[in-house]
Amino acid sequence: MLTVDYKDYMTFLRGADPVVPPEAFGLAAQIAAQEVETATFHRAISEEHLRAVKHCCCHLAQVLYLAEQRETETGGKTSERVGSYSVTYGSAGEQQARISEEKRRILRLWLADTGLLYAGVG
Repeated sequence: MLTVDYKDYMTFLRGADPVVPPEAFGLAAQIAAQEVETATFHRAISEEHLRAVKHCCCHLAQVLYLAEQRETETGGKTSERVGSYSVTYGSAGEQQARISEEKRRILRLWLADTGLLYAGVG
């Protein structure tokens, strides 16, 4: 199974401040690695593509962590107005659809030209 550690995450960030704290990265990275394994049909990852795959995992881990934080902080609110108080909640399905689209975008960004996403016979 693919593994990504916090050192890989710091390399991915290239000196930028980390979004995911070290204590939360392990779980987020494990879920991200599973997403990549599923998207690549559990293909063996060559040394040639390892960097792109690890960067993809780090990017996915960050997005998954931020989505979880957003859900925790907002409780599903999509908007709130103070004058004549009004709150709008997004459906869980809408939120999942946005996260799924973001995950697909990241997978394509990092892995599109590796051949790992190819689902055909070849």
